Amino acid sequence: MQGKTSDEARHEIEDMLRGRMWIHPEQVRVVVRGGVVTLTGAVDRRSTAGIVARLTADVPGVSHVVDQVRFDFDDTDLLVRSRISRTHPFSADSLPPAGIRRRSRKRGRRLLCQDASVK
Repeated sequence: MQGKTSDEARHEIEDMLRGRMWIHPEQVRVVVRGGVVTLTGAVDRRSTAGIVARLTADVPGVSHVVDQVRFDFDDTDLLVRSRISRTHPFSADSLPPAGIRRRSRKRGRRLLCQDASVK
């Protein structure tokens, strides 16, 4: 890793996981060797395991992540079928189905709408 020892890089990744994901180093073990990070351990959900690997890959100096994190529950199917995955990132309102439009109250713009009966 660029100018960092393996121990410094491991501590940076563990601090990041603790700070952003509330994952204790005993829960997910981090091993760093020459920019390659190996993650082992277990988390509750599959989506959490994926986030852990992506956040680790974003740490400066990490060239590759070997993701061996196990999970207890596969929640990815639930996210695909739920309304949660179809929400706008800056709003609690769910995105409407494609092709359904309504007029906005501001300047007559056309917006997508959840229900075709809304005008």
